[in-house]
Amino acid sequence: MNLFLFVLFFFINHGASKQTFNGVEKITKRNYECIDILTEDIKTHHWPKDEKPCLDQILKTIINIKNSTLWATWIWDSNQLPVGQLMGSKHHLGNYDQCITEQIGSSSPPFRTKYCLTDIVLLSDKELKVLPQNIDPYGRTEEYINTKTEWNQHFNVITWGVCVPETCQKESVKKILRTVLGQSYLGRLKLQYDIKMENCELAGEAKSHIDGFNITMVAAFIMIGVVLSCTKYISEHQRVNSTLNNIIKCFCIKRNSTNFLARPKNDIKVLNGMRFMSSCAIVLAHSIMTCMLFSSGNTLDFEKYLNSYGKFILNLVIVVDTFFLMSGLLFIRSIKANSTLWDLLKMLIKRYFRLIWWYIAVQVTIIFILPRFGCGPLCSRYMDYEQGACLKTWWLGLLMMVNYIDRTNICHPPSWYISSDFQLTLLATLLFWIHQKHPRIGKICFSILACLSILLPGIAAYNTPELGDNPFHFQLYNVMRNVEDSKFFASYLQTHNRASPYLVGLMLGYVMNNYGVKGFRNNFTKKQLFVYVTPFIAAIVYLHTWSYNLQVMLYIVLHRIMWAFFNCGIIIMCEYGSLPYIKEFLSWSIFLPLSKLTYGIYMIHCVTIMYNSTSMRSPLHYNGYLLTEKFLGNLTLSCFISLFFLLFVEAPLNNLIKMLLDSIGNKELKKNIDKNTEATESSEDKNKDL
Repeated sequence: MNLFLFVLFFFINHGASKQTFNGVEKITKRNYECIDILTEDIKTHHWPKDEKPCLDQILKTIINIKNSTLWATWIWDSNQLPVGQLMGSKHHLGNYDQCITEQIGSSSPPFRTKYCLTDIVLLSDKELKVLPQNIDPYGRTEEYINTKTEWNQHFNVITWGVCVPETCQKESVKKILRTVLGQSYLGRLKLQYDIKMENCELAGEAKSHIDGFNITMVAAFIMIGVVLSCTKYISEHQRVNSTLNNIIKCFCIKRNSTNFLARPKNDIKVLNGMRFMSSCAIVLAHSIMTCMLFSSGNTLDFEKYLNSYGKFILNLVIVVDTFFLMSGLLFIRSIKANSTLWDLLKMLIKRYFRLIWWYIAVQVTIIFILPRFGCGPLCSRYMDYEQGACLKTWWLGLLMMVNYIDRTNICHPPSWYISSDFQLTLLATLLFWIHQKHPRIGKICFSILACLSILLPGIAAYNTPELGDNPFHFQLYNVMRNVEDSKFFASYLQTHNRASPYLVGLMLGYVMNNYGVKGFRNNFTKKQLFVYVTPFIAAIVYLHTWSYNLQVMLYIVLHRIMWAFFNCGIIIMCEYGSLPYIKEFLSWSIFLPLSKLTYGIYMIHCVTIMYNSTSMRSPLHYNGYLLTEKFLGNLTLSCFISLFFLLFVEAPLNNLIKMLLDSIGNKELKKNIDKNTEATESSEDKNKDL
């Protein structure tokens, strides 16, 4: 009996031991095969002599990975295979910070590493097709990858960040990528690879120049110190009337803050609310555009948001025309009758400097400060390009010509508005001067310009029907920066295509200056308004019967004019009539100071959004909450930056320009008075002699 139990125990134990040994052997063999297949694949590539050091360090790293050495595992752990590509997540960045760390603890690895960002395009003989709504889960993966979504997101483009030894050249990195990619599921696809790589960031050097925050803080404290010192000096020397005292007074924060909170004369209250709400709409639209630029981890789900309410939000960029409308309106409201040529020139100079301070500040930020802030793996892709664009075209912005010349290298894309606004102001000043000298000729010139502002965009739209396509998609940044003859950006940026809302604003200002409440009601009846609106309604009703080119032309021509007239209707009804709730809301006193920050918000919000997005280390999961958080965060930060810049930089500099122009004007006035006095005295002397 005991012998039987012993034999039974021996066979059971032997079988279990053999099974355990076989399991361990299979696991060891599988691990051995994976790491060695990678090693053998790397060796199969042709490695010239100048690339041998890279190969040796790669093989050394692999050997130490097999031995679980920390420094080698540290480098390997900072890389990752593409994940979520089929969901539309094209950014696979690995661990950027882990790669560019020069030391592990208190020691350094045997060699330095560098972080390289690459673009891999999976090539196919067929053109990209639009992804069908009903995806066949049993179809071929190659067919799925060779599609694009409705919003132009491509599945065959991979942005991959890899950590490699410092000695590896571009061709060496490409060989490593081909080898690693071949071990993933993408390597099983029957597709060719086209790998492009930009500059790499060396470990240690990427973080050696991160002092942008310190530079910003030092500059801010210097400005605060100057302003507070001037304020203290003025409080003690108020009665001293000298040029130096007047210059110092321009920096007084008490004076500038009082002007900031004061309501201007002949102020149209509803414009304050309209101005701030328009800037909020622009920040919201640009927040979603930036989310499209940096693809999310759930792009297909994100497109569902875009199809539901995203199209409406993206088309809120039409509110830029509200600023053109208000600019034309305020130009007429602020200009004086019987203005001299010097008065008009002085107004233009003030307008130029009112616009240019923010442009210079943003240029300095992009060129000198942001590159020293340190952000993330995408900085070399976007921030470096923006810096290069500003270095090329900064002078075009100062000349207010950036929306016509070298548009692909425009410094800070939202700055196109500055050039367009100033060009329209210059045109309006010329029209006013002509109208003041010859009213009939001035009205004829205005009518001709109004017709051209309708005809030119209409002709361009008829000849370019693709302008009717959705311009907001995932490839928008690539089109803006790389396509020189982009018809969309030409129609969007050029002044002659954006002039109609400004001209409508001029007409509205003329009407409000020449007609009071009673005059307006007597001269503009409901029947007249009905006659004006009927053609627009008829055109929309019968739009479906027209050819596609005519539909696009009508849309391009009418949507800006209709938006301008819609805003005019709100302004007129709030100013001359009663528009319940809306008038009270838009006239809310809190909008008065906020409306004075809108230009700064417009100029700085894209910088904060871009920096925030390029700082990301991994794709984000976008949803309604995250988009709301980004919008409110960027809006609040932009408001604070705009307020600081207004009180400590913009207002003091504008005060100096005003003081300089007034002093020149007074000298001219004194000269004219002296000339008139001399002429009068000489005529009196002649009369006496006679």
